[in-house]
This record gives sequence, C-alpha cells and structure tokens, in this order.
Amino acid sequence: MSKANLLKLAEKIRTKEIVIDGETYLVKELNAGEYATYQSTLYKQVGKTVKIDTKDSKITIAILALCDKNLESIFTMADFEAVSKMPGSIIDDIATLAENLTKSEEEAVKN
Repeated sequence: MSKANLLKLAEKIRTKEIVIDGETYLVKELNAGEYATYQSTLYKQVGKTVKIDTKDSKITIAILALCDKNLESIFTMADFEAVSKMPGSIIDDIATLAENLTKSEEEAVKN
C-alpha cells in the first residue's frame, strides 16, 4: 500500500448516529491525533510516579467524538467544564459508541 493510499484512510472514519434531545448528531471513530489526546489524559504524574486516572475519560472521549454531519466537532477541550455538567447517561452513550468505533472492527464485533 502506498503512502497516498494509507493517508486516504482518513476518509474512512466510521460514524454512528445518536439522537440527543430530539436532535441527530454523529459520533465518530477517533482519528490518531484525537486518540493520542484521549490517551494522554489517562496518565497523571504524581511526583515521580505515573498513575492511570480514568475519572475524566468518558467526558474527554465524548468531546473528541461528538460531531455534526460534516464531521465538525461540536465541542473542544475548552468546553470540558460545561460538558461535564451534561447528564451522565448521555456522556456514557457517546463515549461507549466512540470507544466501539475506535476499536478495530474485529474487536467491536466481539463486544
């Protein structure tokens, strides 16, 4: 596979529709940059030790994955505080869809 063909994979980002308060949005598979942002929020340095902290993980993945029909993000990380006040069930639904889309198709079928 050539470099050009590999880079065209960005056009194959998978999405699923989600209806929130009567409006339809898309939840998308995270691209590599978004996935790196998400992963980096899971690790916190405490002194000389790095600890895993998943407290904000669902909010973070929801911010990165929720988009409109043009795949434009609804929120940015600057909206974290506001998004954290949304109902937990909605954030959980968005995060679960995004996590399943971001897994390989084979892993998603298993779950």
